[in-house]
Amino acid sequence: MANEAKIPPIIYAYVGGAALFGFVVYKGMQKLGLIESAESKKDKQNAAAFDKMTSRWITDEYLKTVALAYKKKYNKTPTIKDLTPTPDTTISKARVRLYDAKGFFNDDEEKLYGVFRDLRNGVDIYRLNAGFKKQYEGRNILDFINSFTGDDDRAKLYILLRDLKDFQKS
Repeated sequence: MANEAKIPPIIYAYVGGAALFGFVVYKGMQKLGLIESAESKKDKQNAAAFDKMTSRWITDEYLKTVALAYKKKYNKTPTIKDLTPTPDTTISKARVRLYDAKGFFNDDEEKLYGVFRDLRNGVDIYRLNAGFKKQYEGRNILDFINSFTGDDDRAKLYILLRDLKDFQKS
């Protein structure tokens, strides 16, 4: 037992220091965007899906397509009330809450998520965007949301909205 080689404590300190240095470098590279985690890759994919989905919903062409689908299914030309049961007051309040979600220093992401939780279908998002453009100098909701959210926030919005139907018969 006397012949056993003991590892000097300084070696443990060097190994621990090297591991700590490696961890700090790794985290720094993540912050600079040189290394991406699996979670941030998924967030980027979901954010891109949100942008694509929302950009489809906010066009006039979308509303025409939905109206044609409704007419084909129910053999009747729809009104907005036929396409969604959501009251106008809900959409009006959602517009104000969406605008208020963007703060000067701190943004209120929960308020943003709440706006989209209240919407029932794609026509509601179209209506939200149309009113938003009239009320807030022609900005559409997608550009507005992208101005203050990151990929992680838009990924959460995508998860909230991905199962919405185009219209909902009232």
